[in-house]
Amino acid sequence: MRSMRKVFASAIYLLLALLFIQGASGKAEGSDVLIKPSELSKIMGKPGVVIVEATEEGIYKKSHIPGAVVLPISKIKTSIDRDYQRQTGFPIRPERVEEILGGIGISNDSKVIIYDSGTELDKGAGLAWTVLAIYGQDKARILSGGKKRWEEEKHPLTADVPVIKPSVFKSNLRKEFVVNADWLAKNLKKGIHILDGRLPDEFTGESSMGHIPGAKLLEWHDLQDPKETFKSPKEVAGILNKKGVTKDREVITYCNWGPKAAFLFAVLKNMGYNARIYFGGIDEWSSDQSLPIIDESAGK
Repeated sequence: MRSMRKVFASAIYLLLALLFIQGASGKAEGSDVLIKPSELSKIMGKPGVVIVEATEEGIYKKSHIPGAVVLPISKIKTSIDRDYQRQTGFPIRPERVEEILGGIGISNDSKVIIYDSGTELDKGAGLAWTVLAIYGQDKARILSGGKKRWEEEKHPLTADVPVIKPSVFKSNLRKEFVVNADWLAKNLKKGIHILDGRLPDEFTGESSMGHIPGAKLLEWHDLQDPKETFKSPKEVAGILNKKGVTKDREVITYCNWGPKAAFLFAVLKNMGYNARIYFGGIDEWSSDQSLPIIDESAGK
């Protein structure tokens, strides 16, 4: 009887330890947001799998992974939904997302694999993954190394455009993943971490409007790895520790209007951080004269 109690106690301890490691996001550190080309090659073409190239149509039509559909990143940002974004923190209206994703064959149950070119300047996959996540599609993964690594590992590319069977996607807004300007302004002094994913001269104000008070500069590509898309969990943890970013506080990412912030958001979620994204970014923040902004270049 005593030995059975010990086994039971050990099992409970292990369960609690796992739950603690998973953290607020419900994901274990370094979890499976990413998928390798060799893994994708085994599931492509199977029912329910949708491969998405997050780029523009002209690039997609030149060559893409067989069976892939295109999600133009320009569709994720529209001036039509600017007021909706200011009010809610979401970049576009849910009915527009439902039309876009359903139109390329994505349902709520689809296993979505997203990729971009895999070059050092491309953040399309991170942006697309974040958009799917905040609208409730939680089965999406990012192809490690993108199209560049896919091709380097001798997997095929094609210019053939597949016939798309439209699907039904219903938005499930993840409000805990986004913030708007009002929320951010009210919480600037409440111990949150704010990460600016832009370039140093944009952050200081030399080539942009400066930065949000309390923000720390973390260039998005500092967390990027050419082969794996994200740097390893150990490397990411080291970089975040140096910035003083801890898991016990909310982490808000922003840039000018979304792509760089979305890449940081995807990495942070992969690491189990309680991350949120401010899609409005400096473009929106600086347009409101009532909001504070830090311009370090002033007077130089």
